[in-house]
Order: sequence, then structure tokens, then C-alpha cells
Amino acid sequence: MGSVARAFQPEAQTFSDEVSEAVCAQLERVLRDDIFSETTRMKRFLRYVVYETLHGRSEQLKGYTIGVEVFDRPDDFDPQADTIVRVQAGQLRRRLDLYYADAGLEDPVRFIIPKGQYAPVFEMQRKGSESTNKSDTSMVVTQSQVSKTLKDELQTRPGIAVLAFQDLSEGAENHFFSEGLTTEIINALIQFRYLRIISCSPTIERRGQVADIKAVAKEYDVQFVLSGSIRRVGDVCRVWVDLLHAETGEHVFSRSIDKKFIPSQIFDLQEEIASYTAAKVAAPYGVVNRYSRRNSLAQLESMPAYDVVLRYYNMKNSPAISELLSLQERVDAVKEKHPKFSPILAIWSYLRTYQVTQTLSNLDAQLGLDEALEAAKKAVSLDPENSIGYMALYQAHFHKGNYAESERVARRSIALNPNDYSMLAYYSCTNAYQNYPERALAYHEASLQLIDGPPSWFYFCKIILAFRDNDFKLVLSLLPHDITLASPLGAQRFALSAMGHLGDAERPRAILAGFRKADADYDHKLVSTLNLWHAESTLHNAIIEGLKLAGVDTGT
Repeated sequence: MGSVARAFQPEAQTFSDEVSEAVCAQLERVLRDDIFSETTRMKRFLRYVVYETLHGRSEQLKGYTIGVEVFDRPDDFDPQADTIVRVQAGQLRRRLDLYYADAGLEDPVRFIIPKGQYAPVFEMQRKGSESTNKSDTSMVVTQSQVSKTLKDELQTRPGIAVLAFQDLSEGAENHFFSEGLTTEIINALIQFRYLRIISCSPTIERRGQVADIKAVAKEYDVQFVLSGSIRRVGDVCRVWVDLLHAETGEHVFSRSIDKKFIPSQIFDLQEEIASYTAAKVAAPYGVVNRYSRRNSLAQLESMPAYDVVLRYYNMKNSPAISELLSLQERVDAVKEKHPKFSPILAIWSYLRTYQVTQTLSNLDAQLGLDEALEAAKKAVSLDPENSIGYMALYQAHFHKGNYAESERVARRSIALNPNDYSMLAYYSCTNAYQNYPERALAYHEASLQLIDGPPSWFYFCKIILAFRDNDFKLVLSLLPHDITLASPLGAQRFALSAMGHLGDAERPRAILAGFRKADADYDHKLVSTLNLWHAESTLHNAIIEGLKLAGVDTGT
């Protein structure tokens, strides 16, 4: 195909000549191996993405482009309907893992294709004391991952250097597993793009030696260093993960994970451990953000955009109306100064949706959702890899009743960051409202596996399903005991309705008296916002009936 040949022609280089030559030599080395020698299309796939990246076109590596250029799909190819690119990308990642676990163990260049993208990362292994320009290390941060308007400001994002996990097992037969696990952890961490992730693979001569943490931190300009080890005894594999603050030496996070080692399930085991580690360390409520909030407030005051992002994550963990209003003012200020900063637009959209669906807001609901939708669309158009933007876009579409589009966007958001437990939890709730209990519970359980001490709203999926099963006592047990005006409207609605179904008239009467005193239009807002959750008709009617029994004026 002429278009494929064109893609391989040299254009404006984004890597030094030395690195480009090393990458090209490594590509031919990989493609000669038996793992790839008999797979013409897989070889074509790898060659295409490597050359496109070398020639500065990594941002064009999308499912549609690859489907047409590599897999000969027609011009009307729909990557959402035809999953060949995603499936083959998974196969390509597995083949690369197998290659680097055996024949490519000591190769000078490692190809990594992070999940959620098709552009490869070139990891350069240095030998001995040879120096390598820092721009040639595997700093897994690209221009497409940062809004151009705030790129300089966001260079101060927290950085994590990931050291290769050590194999402490007897013999060397598990070395491939420790290296594969390191790669999976890097792939999982880079999904959290408000952090800088640096891969620090050991040199061939120095593999197995203990790294000088402070030296690593100084060389790569990072604040945290993640290291670990594996030890396998029989069919039990123990993985130890340790995150240190480079300057103080403080153990910010340390965890021992025991798993059964089944050779046929190695990839699944590596991915499970990597997802768990990334969620604990780098997720919005993870230890890095909590530590940075606690110890870097003075610095953050001079970084208003980054400050807003962190405050958003803290608020999203356990939303409170007072915090929401305070954050809204900060977001408005940053949005005015940086109108093309994708994360801020996404956060603004999230806050607007939350206001009209979960608070006693005087905003017109449909107008507010239209504004949220517009901001979210702009956020993802500015940065197509912004998972926060896709979550905001999904929420806006869902609450407007655009079900097909919200489902498409939800899957895109989860694909971009499968370890974002807040997205998984919200998605489980919307599925529960629409009477997809199996899917709802699957995503609910997935969210809980990624977070210790989840906030109460993570359990809304179970609250909804319990209500559907008429288990109103369970509903009340899963809700906070004290329901106040500061509680999300969803919690107020389910609590009052469950009390009504249980025949408890006294408590809801007292609650309603206080709420109506604070807002004379309380009953109308409580009922009208239920419509924004698009509950399946049986559930919707049951909620309304319970509210009537509790003394709420439902207007019917």
C-alpha cells in the first residue's frame, strides 16, 4: 500500500540520530526472532508504530489509522465495531513480553506499548558508565499528555522513578517475571497523567545491585522512588512493593502481596498486581497525592492549576457542598486564565454536573448539563487521551439521557485508565439505576479492589440494588446514619423513601421540616433531580411511592 510506504519515509525527527539508529536496529532484531518471524501482519503492525513514533507522528496512532494502514480496512472502518486493532495490540504486547523475557533479555532497547495507546515507548538500557542524554531515557511523558498552554507550569508535577523489581527467588528462572511485572507497573502508572513516571531499568552489568535512591532521584528529578522484589517458593509468589520519598527516605507506601503462581496465567497475575499497585500509589486518592497535599502546600499555592486538580480529587473522594462551592471559585479563576487547559475544563464539567444532580441548586438542570457537556467535549478535543475529560463527558451524556453515547464514552474512559476506581464506581451506579445488576456488581467489585476505605458513595450501586429488592433495612444500613442537607441528594432521596416503605413516619417528618425550612422548594428539587438519573420504570416508581409515604410532595 502506498500510504504505508509513505508512513515509513523519514520526516522531521523527534529523537536524536543515535537513538533513532539504535531503535531501528532493535526493531530488525525483534522482527527476526521466531516469535515474530511467521507473523507477517504482526511484524507490519510493530514496524508501523515504531516508525510513526520515530518520525514524530505518534499522535496519529489511533485505532482508525492503524486499521486502514496496517490491517487494510476500508475508509468507513469503525474501530468501535471492528475490534481487530485492539485485539492485535494485546497480542503484540504479549509477544513483546515473551521476547524480552527470553531472547531479548539483554537487548539495548526495549519496546513498551502502554495499554490505552498504540505509540511505543523506547526504553534505552545503558551499559556501565556510558552516559545517555536524559531526553533519551524512558521518561514516559509526551507532548500529547500535557496541555501546551500549561506545559511549563506542570513540569513540577510529582515524579516517580520506577526501579526494576528484583528477583530474590533461588535460581534465575523467575527473572522474566520480575521484569514483566516492572513493565506492567509502569504501564499502569502512566495512565495517571498528572504524574511524571520515569522507567529506570538496570544496566546489564549492574542488574541485581541495590540502587542509590537519592542518586536516582537527583538524576531524574523525581520526588518518589518505587522499588520492589519478588520471591517465589513453589506455587506461592510474594511481591513486595515499596515507595520512598527520595529526600527524607520516608516509606510512603509499603505492601506485601501473596499470590498463587500459575505459569499459564502469568500475564493476568502481573496485570492484577500492577493495577493494584498503581491504584494505591498514583490514583486520585493514592499515597502520592495525599503526601503531596500534606507536605507541599506552600509550593502548590504558586501552582494554581495543579492545586485545583488535587483539590478536585480530594473533593471527589467525599463531596461536600461547602468544598464544592469553594473549589468552583478556584476552577472558574483558572478556567478564565487558561481556557484551553483540558483538565480544568473537565473538572468544571464534573462540578457543573454534580451541582445539578446532587445538590439543591437553583440552576436550570438542562441548561447546566448542556454547559457541562460543552466543557467536557472541549476538554477531550484538546486532549483526546484525557480520562478525566471522558469521565465528565460520560456523566453529562448519561444525565441528559444520551444513553448510547454515554456508554461509548464510558468504555473509552475506562480503557484510558482501567484503574480509576471513581469512574468504575460511578459506572456501576448508572448501570444499577438502569437495571443491569450483573454489570453493575462487576464494576462495583472492581472499584472496591482498587481502594482501601472507599467513600460511602462507592456503595450506591448496592444501595440501588437493595432498594430494587425491597430490602429497605439494608438500604438504610448502607447509608450514613445522619442525613443532612450536606448529604448528596441521592442519599437523601433513598433514605427518605426507604423510611417511607418501612412505615417510619416520625423520622422523615422531622427531617423534612428542617430541610423545607432551609429551602422552601425542597420537595420539588428532590423529585425533579431523580429524573436526571433515568432509573428503570419499576425502580423509579418504587422510589416515588416511598417518598410519598414519607410525606414528600411528589406532585402526583
